[in-house]
Amino acid sequence: MRFPSVTIRLAFFRQTQPDTVEKLVSGCCQADWDDSANTVNLRPFHLAFPVTDLEATRRFYGETMGCREGRSSEEWVDFDFYGHQIVAHLAPRGAGDRASNHVDGHGVPVPHFGIVLAMEDWRDLADRLTKADVKF
Repeated sequence: MRFPSVTIRLAFFRQTQPDTVEKLVSGCCQADWDDSANTVNLRPFHLAFPVTDLEATRRFYGETMGCREGRSSEEWVDFDFYGHQIVAHLAPRGAGDRASNHVDGHGVPVPHFGIVLAMEDWRDLADRLTKADVKF
């Protein structure tokens, strides 16, 4: 699966927390802020992770999250995660218990990944997750 250049809209976030946006786009990745369009241009990432059930994974990422499916086999499946490539690999014994660390007062599972969304996109996704009875 090929992905076009990724643009993440952070205008709201930049207005409310400018220092956080500066930390996000400097030092951690190759990114450029475009003041005229209020956008950050990032290179897409690839992330592979273990799962125990590919069909359940397809339902969650494809149907619930709305991620377009890419290439797949009997052992793995690619998804377009907001312009990034995530790959779920079947690993029945490798997806066991997860550790967690406290971040901002919350237990955050390790490993994890996410996406920075514009507030309107976040609300749309939160509504989809709530309707699907997903705890987040």
